[in-house]
Amino acid sequence: MVLPDLPSYPFDHSKRYWFESRLGNHFRTFPQNKLDLLGKPVADWNPLEAKWRNVIRVSEMPWVEDHVVSQFSNNRLLVSADQDEINGALVYPGAGMLVMAIEAAKQLADATRPIRGFELRDCNFQSALNVPNDSAGIEVQISLLKTHQATDSKNIWSEFRICAHENGQWQECCYGSIRVEYESTPSEVDNGRERQEELVTAQDIE
Repeated sequence: MVLPDLPSYPFDHSKRYWFESRLGNHFRTFPQNKLDLLGKPVADWNPLEAKWRNVIRVSEMPWVEDHVVSQFSNNRLLVSADQDEINGALVYPGAGMLVMAIEAAKQLADATRPIRGFELRDCNFQSALNVPNDSAGIEVQISLLKTHQATDSKNIWSEFRICAHENGQWQECCYGSIRVEYESTPSEVDNGRERQEELVTAQDIE
């Protein structure tokens, strides 16, 4: 049955009646790809004080098993590559935490400029990041905050902090500063040939 005398409906799309919160919009539109070491951006994302959350599990990072605590000697922690674990805990390597900081800085870097490298300074390891050998793993957060001391874009440092949630409380594992070093614009004199020669020389030295 057709009703021909129905009133017309104004399909006016100039007004929007759907309210979406900032967190909901972020969850829907922000890239949610998880990076192995860095994890995912937190729901309450703020690029001025960026933070990522990750859960480190041995099942997802089997190479962590190569960093086990073997024994204590003169109050010093010794790390062994064998599989003799103590209390089922593995020690996440310090180099891995520095890679977290590098990956975080890379995520916030200027995508329009090629990256030459990263510089780290004043890195401190406050406590071991123990990874339980179970399915729960350990929750880790890394934050990155730009400092206000830089006077130009070529010398912008950021402070990073890595914390782990263990035994019902947060503990600071590592902190320091990191800077992204971008490739310089090729000069009109040599069109970047000098820079290419520097890279070749550095590769030969390695």
